[in-house]
Amino acid sequence: MSSSSESNVAHFDEAAKTWAEEPRRIALGEAMAGVIAEAIPLTSDTRALDFGCGVGLVCVPLAPKVGSITAADTSLGMLAALEARVRELGITNIMPRTLPTDALEDGAFDFVYTCMVLHHVADVEAQLQQFAAWCAPGGWLLISDLETEDGTFHGADAGPVHHGFDPRELAKQLEGLGFTIGEAQTIHTLKRDRGEGKDKEYPLFMLTARKGVA
Repeated sequence: MSSSSESNVAHFDEAAKTWAEEPRRIALGEAMAGVIAEAIPLTSDTRALDFGCGVGLVCVPLAPKVGSITAADTSLGMLAALEARVRELGITNIMPRTLPTDALEDGAFDFVYTCMVLHHVADVEAQLQQFAAWCAPGGWLLISDLETEDGTFHGADAGPVHHGFDPRELAKQLEGLGFTIGEAQTIHTLKRDRGEGKDKEYPLFMLTARKGVA
């Protein structure tokens, strides 16, 4: 693991202590779970992977709609908070996994999703290839992240690797990996105070794709 990656993990380990206390994060997680349920045909047999699950703000509300969710993250602090929450709520179909220690089987998931995580991944091309490998034939992939921004979203917080994405470019990469691309759309806008009492808006996109289906 590079020093920058170690720094990011340490940041999120510490942030996990209060991550679920911020109302805007809770609202975003619940909104994402709702959008996902409308965009993807989920069933009681669906095997889902939440890549970069954090404390479970998306997978916890999504859990009743699927068969199982493998909740994977690099931050032990985030996973510990998720495990405590799952125990408290009595949820039995969320399975936390530590990345990269716990190997995830290729073709094991009907649905892979990641929300506000990809901009922290150094090698996006390699990660998209891994998503393709994890998806079963006919499986779905959903990516939600920041649209291209000016680098002010995080400021000096966690040191993101990328300042958002153009979903059209991600779509081209996924097409090259054998995915059929669905509609890319702006689904949410985050607001942050960036001085002078003015909120700056940061749009989030959602891109859906299906493996090997024309």
